[in-house]
Amino acid sequence: MSNFCMTCGKPMPPGGKFCAECGAMAGVPVAAMRDHTPTSPRSQEDIQNQVAHAARYAAGVAVASGAVAKNAFLASITEAKTIGERAVVFGALVGLVAFFLPWFTLFGTLSSSGLRAALDASWVFWLQPLSMVACFLMWSFNQSADSKKRILAARWYIVIGTLWFAPGIAAICNVFSGVVGFGGYLATASAGAILLGGVIQVTERLQVLVPSLEINH
Repeated sequence: MSNFCMTCGKPMPPGGKFCAECGAMAGVPVAAMRDHTPTSPRSQEDIQNQVAHAARYAAGVAVASGAVAKNAFLASITEAKTIGERAVVFGALVGLVAFFLPWFTLFGTLSSSGLRAALDASWVFWLQPLSMVACFLMWSFNQSADSKKRILAARWYIVIGTLWFAPGIAAICNVFSGVVGFGGYLATASAGAILLGGVIQVTERLQVLVPSLEINH
């Protein structure tokens, strides 16, 4: 027994799902098929607007975070009173940023940051950001300390600066220095700033301490 298409009226074979003449589904008029749409254009527009709003929000958060970090960096540099202190603060903050930048590059395509080296290569690389934080905290806690304590802190600046400046210079001066990435150069420069700042602070503190000792005697 043949069925008939509800759209064009042509006979359909038993068990057939579509009309051979108009292509309508068996038992469903073409008008009903056209009215059925899985997603309306309005819904797609709403989804696109939500995605765009989320992207704008994320961009705004990133810009605000960058502004806060920049203001904190400038405030710390400004708060340092002497050239030696500013060199140490600058070196510590820049060295901390350098830890997340490429330290090594290979053929200009592959790169590895200090963080990646610490995770994959050796725990020794974790000492770099920890020492940068230590320098910043020593400067922060010793702002109102006496000259003797500041000289002791300055000696630690010299030790930490030398610890990272010497291997950085060795890597840069190596015949394969092309493998050193921007983060490696920045980390070396920050270590040099800490080393120089420590030396300057020792000189500055001695200039204050020696006259006071002569007066006491």
